[in-house]
Amino acid sequence: MTRSKMIRSTTKRLDTVHSASYFAQDMVAELDELGVQRDAQYLAQRAAPLGQASAELVTATFYSFSPTYVSAHVPACWEQAAPKEIHKARVRAAEKIIQRLVAGPDGQELVESIPLIRRALAPVLEAADICGKPLYAAHVSERRAAGEDASELVQLWWDITLLREFRGDAHLAALIVTGVGSVESIVLDSATGKSFAPYYMRKMRGWTSEEWAEVAEKLTMAGFLTSADDEATLTEEGVKLRAHVEGLTDLAVASTWDALSDEQVSDLQGLATLWAKAVAQSGIIPQKLFG
Repeated sequence: MTRSKMIRSTTKRLDTVHSASYFAQDMVAELDELGVQRDAQYLAQRAAPLGQASAELVTATFYSFSPTYVSAHVPACWEQAAPKEIHKARVRAAEKIIQRLVAGPDGQELVESIPLIRRALAPVLEAADICGKPLYAAHVSERRAAGEDASELVQLWWDITLLREFRGDAHLAALIVTGVGSVESIVLDSATGKSFAPYYMRKMRGWTSEEWAEVAEKLTMAGFLTSADDEATLTEEGVKLRAHVEGLTDLAVASTWDALSDEQVSDLQGLATLWAKAVAQSGIIPQKLFG
């Protein structure tokens, strides 16, 4: 495996810890308590570091969500609860989620890995520039404001979240420069068979079946999909297109990892795999949602 693929794999495996929060009942309960409507909870928790963001700002920074869906919930969600309170609830829930993971079968190994992961990620995050990365920058601001008094579990969540949002913003830039639009990006993602199934991707991102079908038809005609229905897979050209976007993303984040040797990245990848396995075994993210 090349260095860039190791970095990509490590980031995505660690990201499962962050992504678990969007499905965990601990998060739902915290946001329910604040009065945040269920359909708005993903948008509200992830956008909270932006402050009282407009629908346009959330649509821009989230990229693949329907503007109609976003505007139905933003800025209304800030009337249900203030961004600062939503963010506090998010962090409380994240700690509970990680507590559940470390209470599982491989708990001791997970606990022992935390300082190792944090030590490895420290120079990476130190080198991660905020320029051109708005959602990452907003999270950096919240992290700095929070200080270092939180538990090791919360600090781990922060490190993983910053790593995720940094690569995420870089990925959006890669999509834009490649000419892959918002809906196109998730139609292609679903067609890999490794991401959310089309029906759930539409529900989660707020696109209608008609909007999805129109884009899928264009991608099929362009030679990137085998068909325009929900059974579509990537053609050879579709695989090349996605590989190109991922390659540009890899290039955008590569220099932040310069402080780590190949061996250190490989070691971190192994630790990341432990956490990805723990999330999978926990059942927090339902496997039936994937294509």
